[in-house]
Amino acid sequence: MISAPVAAARRRRPCSPQWMKVIEALVEEQSVPEARVALASGISAFLYLFISIHGFKPAKVAMTSDLPLGSGLGSSASFCVAIAAALLALSDPIESITLGENELKLVNEWVFEGEKIIHGKPSGIDNTVSSFVGSMTMFKSGELAHMKPTTPLKMLITNTKVGRNTKALVGGVSERASRYPDAMSSVFTAVDSISKEMSTIIQSPAPDDISVTAKDEKIEELMEMNQGVLQCMGVNHASSKVLQTTLKV
Repeated sequence: MISAPVAAARRRRPCSPQWMKVIEALVEEQSVPEARVALASGISAFLYLFISIHGFKPAKVAMTSDLPLGSGLGSSASFCVAIAAALLALSDPIESITLGENELKLVNEWVFEGEKIIHGKPSGIDNTVSSFVGSMTMFKSGELAHMKPTTPLKMLITNTKVGRNTKALVGGVSERASRYPDAMSSVFTAVDSISKEMSTIIQSPAPDDISVTAKDEKIEELMEMNQGVLQCMGVNHASSKVLQTTLKV
């Protein structure tokens, strides 16, 4: 059964193309420097979600974040999650939004709309992982499956300080796929195979320390393979490989 706030929010519709033009013009008036294009797209996404979910009502909003932009950490998806969840709670006479399965799905739907504003044609991965935070997920073509690791995973996230424009990278992958359809089809198949293999290993039992070590080595090897595939797509930077090699040494 869908709660009243969820049902009400689903009756709302994304703001019209006419209002999108108004939003774009409003953001352009702010003369945001090209070097801060992420800020401009973030403002556009916020206005889009605000009008679509909350309507044309006055409000004062302040947001801060310590997540680095354009670093492949899903900062834009996290940003949109915070906006969508807050606006959904604000748009109904409730003190807070209960994030059950239906509510999370609704948040994810709106976050995906915000990601479209920022990235153009997002895959749907970042918004899904950010919306359903707290678990590992297997995602393919809109289908989501939660994974349950049988042993703790040791992960180290580092910042290469190499910025990127996700919208441009996604466009580049599409163009490369158009130029070399057969080759890129094989690349996408490789990503799918690596992901499935990774999922199986992560969820397989490890009865002793030796098995845990073997699992870690396989995961490391698969991640290295995936980095190579991402290089084929044109979305990986050489500094990632250098950093990977340095950490191993």
